[in-house]
Amino acid sequence: MSKRSGRMFPRTGSEASLDSTGKQKSFLRTFTRFAEKTSMVGIPYINRAKFWWAKLIWSIMLLGAISAMILHLWYLFDQWYAWPKQTSVELGFNTLAFPQVTICNTNKMKRHNLEGLNDSQGWLLKELVKDMDPKNLVSHQFDSNYEPDIRNRSSSRRKRFVDGYDKLNLTKYMYHGNYTNKFELTDDDDYNGKEDKLSLVADIFMWLYMNLTSHARKDLGHQISNMLIRCTFNGRKCNASMFELRQTWKYGNCWTISNKLFQANKSGPTGGKS
Repeated sequence: MSKRSGRMFPRTGSEASLDSTGKQKSFLRTFTRFAEKTSMVGIPYINRAKFWWAKLIWSIMLLGAISAMILHLWYLFDQWYAWPKQTSVELGFNTLAFPQVTICNTNKMKRHNLEGLNDSQGWLLKELVKDMDPKNLVSHQFDSNYEPDIRNRSSSRRKRFVDGYDKLNLTKYMYHGNYTNKFELTDDDDYNGKEDKLSLVADIFMWLYMNLTSHARKDLGHQISNMLIRCTFNGRKCNASMFELRQTWKYGNCWTISNKLFQANKSGPTGGKS
């Protein structure tokens, strides 16, 4: 339609072939106008290039980018319609090497083993254990005529042996054993409270014990043959000869069982050691 003298008239064939600028429509003109207004990267550069070889380079780069996009889209759709597995979960139980198991007794040594100890410093340890015997520490309380204070019976019983520690003479252990008292008050100490005799006795005992030879500590401690009541692994018997000695300062003799043939092949208590 065309506007003439304020009235609308249908366009003729020649007028319909014109664009909005009044120029003749053509493919080249349409492409040129598209290249000027499009936001697609590459096409505006092809349109504005003045040399044929520049247009060729930009055309090749544009076609390469379009090809890469098509190839990537094909790959993504191919992966999507292939329904690939993203997660694979398998449940099973593999044979595992059984870990080492260590058994310790909370008592470092057995009392009757100390009597047979033959060591250069063993006599000091024997003397200390003898002095710490309640019958020697508070002998008056083992007298048949001893009568505790009934007015404060609970407190008296609770402190039955505690008061006896302060009466111990530990000088001989420090002198003969060359023991250094680590609880002795020094200039660097802020608190100058009274020395705790029980802490000192425990430290002297540990020092005398660790000064014994490894063989002597082994003989003093608990043997696996005396502690082991029953041993099985995976329903099969194991014995004391499978245990190895591991000596520690805190527990004395510790016994560890480890065997390359111990393989856990099923879960539950029946597949382990007992």
